Amino acid sequence: VGAHGALDFGFAAELRAALDAALADRPARIELDLADVWLLDATSLRVLLVFRRQAAGAGCVFRVVGAGGLVRRVLAVTDTLSLLDDPVDASTYPPVLGEADG
Repeated sequence: VGAHGALDFGFAAELRAALDAALADRPARIELDLADVWLLDATSLRVLLVFRRQAAGAGCVFRVVGAGGLVRRVLAVTDTLSLLDDPVDASTYPPVLGEADG
């Protein structure tokens, strides 16, 4: 799955829909390419974290690739880079705040 531009509040629902569509095919792995993304806000970061757990529940490994610049810095500062860049068992991590809300 590829993305480009700004992944912010205004794009979060579209991002979630694209990820859900990819998961509907029941793949073993989904990679979100962030190479062309220059902004990642907290809303879209939450979408990625909640989706990671959802994918794991469906037996799918989810990770981001190609994060650079500000996007990589946001992931590093929020201590989520290793969660999203390392394909490990998401079920071992606590739920994301408000996760039940989807």
